[in-house]
Amino acid sequence: MSDNTLLTENYFQLFKLPMQFELDITKLRTAYRELQRQFHPDRFAHASDQERRIAMQKTTQINEAFQTLKQPLKRAQYMLNLKGMQPDPQVTPPLEPEFLMTQMELREALEGISQQADPSMVLMGFNDTVSQHIQQFLQQFSTLFQQEKLAQAQTCVNQLHFFYKLQEEAEKLEETLL
Repeated sequence: MSDNTLLTENYFQLFKLPMQFELDITKLRTAYRELQRQFHPDRFAHASDQERRIAMQKTTQINEAFQTLKQPLKRAQYMLNLKGMQPDPQVTPPLEPEFLMTQMELREALEGISQQADPSMVLMGFNDTVSQHIQQFLQQFSTLFQQEKLAQAQTCVNQLHFFYKLQEEAEKLEETLL
C-alpha cells in the first residue's frame, strides 16, 4: 500500500467492507484492530519524520473512520455524503405533519416524566418507544439508500437526529432521577 492510498480511500474501502448500511460490527472491529497494529505510531519511532507524519495521519483517519462507521447515524450521514448529499445544517427541510406531531407528543411526554408517580418506570417505557422509532428509521434509511432515494434517505437522517437527541435528553433526565 502506498503512503497516500490509505488517505484517499473511503471508510468502507479502508476497512475492506461493502458500502452498505448494515455492517458486521465484528468485522469492522477486527479490521480496525489490524489497521491500528499496522500503522501504530510506535512502529514508526525510528522512521523518518515524513514516515512518522504519514503514520500519524493514517492512524487519525483510521480512528475517525471507525468512529463514523460504528455509529449508525454517523454512518448514514457519511454514506449520503459519499453520494454527494451535503446537507446544510442551517436549512431545515420541511417535515411531514405526522412527524411533527410525534415530535411534539414525545417532547411533552419527556417533560412530564418527572411529575409521574414512578418516573423511572415511565422513563423506561419512554426509552423503549424512542428506541423503536430509531430502529424503524434506521431500517427505513437502509431501504431508501439501497433504492437510491437519497433525498428521502436524507429526510430520514434528519428525523433520526431528532430521536437521537431525544434519547440523549432522556439519559440526562435519568441521571437527575437517580
